[in-house]
Amino acid sequence: MEIVNFLAQFWGISLALVGFAFLLNPNHIQKCLGFIENEAVIVLSGIVGTMLGVLLVLTYSAWGWNWQGLVTFLGWAVLIEGLLWLFFPAFVLEMLVKYKQKTEWMPYIFLGIIIVGCFLVYSGFSA
Repeated sequence: MEIVNFLAQFWGISLALVGFAFLLNPNHIQKCLGFIENEAVIVLSGIVGTMLGVLLVLTYSAWGWNWQGLVTFLGWAVLIEGLLWLFFPAFVLEMLVKYKQKTEWMPYIFLGIIIVGCFLVYSGFSA
């Protein structure tokens, strides 16, 4: 099995399950946003995100307009988000406070996450 297939399966299953859990339990959104209202938690999450992002980018990074490019995009997105959380925790906290006040659009985001996850599961297992 190629590493890109494994990463597509990993991302797909993870995104689909997490998206589905948040879609079925909308109160999870407020709980998670409330948990990360502490800058120390944001910095620690930034460290973990940066390390995971570096791992993903070093493991597979090949851009394209296909599902392999999506795997690459997700790896870089994790790395960039981790760096933002690590270097700018006050800005991240400010954005999270804004998002916490307007969560009515979140079910649509999670539906999109589920669709992307299912696409990656299909691509990872069928290629």
